[in-house]
Amino acid sequence: MQHVVGPCTTGRPHGQAQSHQHGVSAGITAAVLSALCAAAFVFWPDATIEFFNSWMHGLDLNKARSSAPLTVGRVLYGVIAVAIIEFVSGVLFASAHNLLNRREDS
Repeated sequence: MQHVVGPCTTGRPHGQAQSHQHGVSAGITAAVLSALCAAAFVFWPDATIEFFNSWMHGLDLNKARSSAPLTVGRVLYGVIAVAIIEFVSGVLFASAHNLLNRREDS
């Protein structure tokens, strides 16, 4: 089965990304991952710390562990903050993609 790509119907040159859509997609993805991380920490705090320790190449996250209780408010604050940061990151990524794509087409 052959996959055929049709003409671009968005009004943008082929390969151009909509920056805000990439931002929203990145923000939603980060918010979901942040919420899942918080849930994992609630149910399996030691295993979650150990899992992320494996990413840190020797840094012990147990020493950075907060003694403050994990509340719904703290989780929501973190989820929203990460979503906003990733929205901006997605917009910047798509904008850079578009800029580089325009230079290649010139």
